[in-house]
Amino acid sequence: MAHPMIKSVGVVGVPDQKVGENVKAVIVLETDAHGLLTEGQILEFCEDKLAHYKIPRIIEFVGEIPRTDIGKVSRREIREETQ
Repeated sequence: MAHPMIKSVGVVGVPDQKVGENVKAVIVLETDAHGLLTEGQILEFCEDKLAHYKIPRIIEFVGEIPRTDIGKVSRREIREETQ
């Protein structure tokens, strides 16, 4: 969320055969950032800010992140969409 071109982020763990679970980030970009920000740039940004095990291995750009009735990111819905 600290990146100026990112509007909203949802982060979940997704099952992985090799390591058990991977970190997946579902990202909504700011309107003027579409096509300008790449997965590689996000990973570089995260390397400076996050511990190695917290850096997302999977990045998905979406138009909207599902939210609960009170406005929190619905991690359950993001996981269900992944499977």
